This record gives sequence, structure tokens and C-alpha cells, in this order.
Amino acid sequence: MTTSTPARPPTTRVLSIAPRSRPRTLVVLLHGYGASADDLLGVARELSTSLGDAEFLLPDGFHPSSSGAGRQWWSVLGMTEQNRGDRIRTAADELDPWLDRQLSSRDLSSRSLVLLGFSQGAALAMEMASRRALRAVVSLCGRPVERSSPIAGTPMLLVYGGRDTFITRDDAERGAAALRARGARVSMRMHPQLGHAIDRAVIVESDAFLRSIEEP
Repeated sequence: MTTSTPARPPTTRVLSIAPRSRPRTLVVLLHGYGASADDLLGVARELSTSLGDAEFLLPDGFHPSSSGAGRQWWSVLGMTEQNRGDRIRTAADELDPWLDRQLSSRDLSSRSLVLLGFSQGAALAMEMASRRALRAVVSLCGRPVERSSPIAGTPMLLVYGGRDTFITRDDAERGAAALRARGARVSMRMHPQLGHAIDRAVIVESDAFLRSIEEP
């Protein structure tokens, strides 16, 4: 009989912004495919100015990008609608223990955890909400996995661009409706002139949303 040992949590480069006081909230920013933690550092800096009791962590994706540039949370090579969900769930299996370590070392619970993701990172952030009760999720240009497991009332802000060539308005509205049906408290915003990107208006909107969430 063979036994398996749990996989060790991945190690990765992590950028951080320290809180001005003892952290009551941990905000983890998850970048998109082929990018790195640096791509969301400006977003974190903007948000940190008004969320003074929050610590911000920006990990690099755990794997080199399939394109050879940047990092990824899962491979897009050979990805189809049929296997996309499995790949995101595998990525979430890797992220779970990493998040546990970060929370434990700060004596925080998942109720104090905010996940903000862009594109691939946004899909991963939404997947994590089906695994643990979070303080909030901010999904920027992300498409959730189609599944039926409940989401325990997690507040979610979903932001999309009207000129996004990867996610249509129908995709966005269908995904938001599916998340609401699973119990998430979803606010969806469509920016007509925005593509698959983050601009100043999106950062301001994300900041207002996070400041509106009740303390854990």
C-alpha cells in the first residue's frame, strides 16, 4: 500500500505594502496571465492610501508563463471550456495552503482576507470564494468557473470593460447571475470605453467598494 504526502505550498516572490498599524485586513492581489506582481503594484499603492489597517501582498504566479514571458497561475496551452474549470481548481489547490500560511502568521482568519485579481487572477479569486468565507473579492476582467457550490455571502465587485475582446457583456452578465445564484453578494460594473485593462476609474471604484465593506 502506498501513501501520499501533502504537497508543500509553493514558494514565490512576493511584493508587499505594510499597514500603518497592526493589520486587521490582508489584501492579496493576483495578477493576470503572462504578467507578474509588479503589474498590480500601482493598484496596491493607490488602495493602501485609504485602507491604512490593511497589509497588501502581491505574489508572483506560481508557474512560468506558457508564453515564456511572465508568470501564470495555470497553463493556457491546450485549454478548452471543458478543462478550464479543472485547471482553475488545481491552481486554487496550490493557492489555498499559501493563503493559510499568510493568514496564520498574522493571526488572521479568512474573514479578514480580501482577494483582488485581474483576468486569470480574477478567475482564481472568484474560485477561492467557493472554498472559504472571505471579507471580499474584487474581480477585474475575470470570468468565473461554472459550478454549483455555494458562496457564503461573500461581497464581490465584478468590473468589466465594454471593449474587452476576451469577455463579452453576455459573459459578464451570465457570470454575475451565476455567482448571485450561489449566494454571493455581487455588484457588477461595466465600463463602456474600457478594454481588458485597469484604469484610474476602476481603481477608484475598487477603493470605494472595499471601504464600504463592514469590518470583519
